[in-house]
Amino acid sequence: MLDTKSVTEFQERLFLREEDKENNFWYQNDNNFPDNKTPLFLSYMLPAFNYGFNKAMIEKGKYPIGEIVLKSLNGYVYQSMEPFEGDINDRLKEQEDAARPLFPYLNKRMHQIINESLMPYYNKLEADSKKNLSLQECLEKVSELYNFYKKAWEVHFDVIYPTATLNSILEQLYGKLKNTKQTVQVYELLVGVMNKSLETERELWKFAERAKKRPALLDIFNHSRMDKLEENLSRIDDGKVFLASLKDLMKEYGYRKANTHEFIGHTWLEDLRDPLSTIQTYIRDDYDFEKDFSQKVQKREQQYKAFLESVPDSSLKEEFIKIYQWALPAASIRDDHHFYIDAMLTAKSRLFLLNVGAAMVKHQVIDDPEDILFFYLDEVKELCRNPENAAPLIRIRKEEYKEYQSIKVPKTFGTPPEKLKATQHFQQMFGSTEEQKSDKENVFKGFAASKGQYTGQVKVIHSQDEFDRLEKGDVLVCKTTTPSWTVLFSVASAVVTDAGGILSHSGIIAREYKIPAVVGTKVATTSLKDGDIVTVDGNQGVVTIEKQK
Repeated sequence: MLDTKSVTEFQERLFLREEDKENNFWYQNDNNFPDNKTPLFLSYMLPAFNYGFNKAMIEKGKYPIGEIVLKSLNGYVYQSMEPFEGDINDRLKEQEDAARPLFPYLNKRMHQIINESLMPYYNKLEADSKKNLSLQECLEKVSELYNFYKKAWEVHFDVIYPTATLNSILEQLYGKLKNTKQTVQVYELLVGVMNKSLETERELWKFAERAKKRPALLDIFNHSRMDKLEENLSRIDDGKVFLASLKDLMKEYGYRKANTHEFIGHTWLEDLRDPLSTIQTYIRDDYDFEKDFSQKVQKREQQYKAFLESVPDSSLKEEFIKIYQWALPAASIRDDHHFYIDAMLTAKSRLFLLNVGAAMVKHQVIDDPEDILFFYLDEVKELCRNPENAAPLIRIRKEEYKEYQSIKVPKTFGTPPEKLKATQHFQQMFGSTEEQKSDKENVFKGFAASKGQYTGQVKVIHSQDEFDRLEKGDVLVCKTTTPSWTVLFSVASAVVTDAGGILSHSGIIAREYKIPAVVGTKVATTSLKDGDIVTVDGNQGVVTIEKQK
């Protein structure tokens, strides 16, 4: 019988306890996990992240940081990371020695690993999503998925570590050649490289162009609310053909969802609202993908040429050129690994787990397949062995989940070690562990992720349901972004985020779109509201509040 009153050993390993807070420094990982998570997602994600990062990044990739541990408090994800205790220079040498032999083959290596290690199981998972499963089969297969999740996140970091090392070396060479510590500009030399996210945008843009040529379709996109697009399109013959073609496209590109790191929330395969909304945005803004992408490539080539002309010939310059020739094609890996691992793993797992939920509905364990997401994994397994009605527990969990969404959680517990705060790799990926203070009341700071200055009106966007509120010229203010948010960068004139560092998705895409960005402010979404006028200084990493509504 399911014991709902005590915390199990499995759940205990997921939770952030008082003794954890006393013994280590913890910070909310709001860059990767900005919102509270469902119990089942935490059951799979936390052990997998812990295993994968420490196995691939630290043990194999020799990253100059100590052990990383993720735990949960009220559904929010907190991270503890130990600074590296040995000789940092020796460790950096080990890191480079581990990664350098892989530099010429990074893309080929990534696709080979994914095709061999992930795709066969993905295909099996997809097949299991469509079967009528017995509870015994469910028990076996949710356990298999738990083991696969750990393997997938080991692959995730195995793909990332040599690319991150390559970019770090490129940064160092750039800084030496330009005699500057402001090395973020080197990433402007890596824009305009085709990847799976850009492929997705290009395909949806083609649908927008197709709709522009059909008056009936264009009228629907111009005059329908986002949530009515599919319904209105399905009423006309042209619209039915359009939707059928879009559904076919989703078989390849539909493994996206608003919240990548969470099982709750529909995928594009299940619901066409998000791709249709993207098409509508492209039509509304008269966006031209090919022109925009071509300009990015041209601008990057011009900047690279200008950079080479600005520094004297030397062995250091020759080394930069060699490293750059490897780094440029490898720039696609940041989005491609997200497409094949972060997004696809979550989406395929969600569809499979909903099928397990359907089996539990048949046995009157739960009322709706989505209810399964509010169990911890050990509870799912116990209910597969001994099915009983768990509706009361689900009601409690749903109430807790909703309550936790609205609470303000502490950003940190404990005091960060000085060595940790100074760790470059940490700052670039995750941002600061604490708010960066300013002497002026109307100013707050973050990381200068994309250069330029812009003064405009704030629009605070909390979720994909609010995308249509962002208008041309607005300053996008949000917690963080993922690839499904990329469409907003063609609309916004500047970006400010709570979370992330210069190598976060927000910073990378802002540089792609040549708009100013200040990331990792910690306070943007709580300090600003719609209609405020701010100046975003992407050169200095400063946001100035000019006028508050």
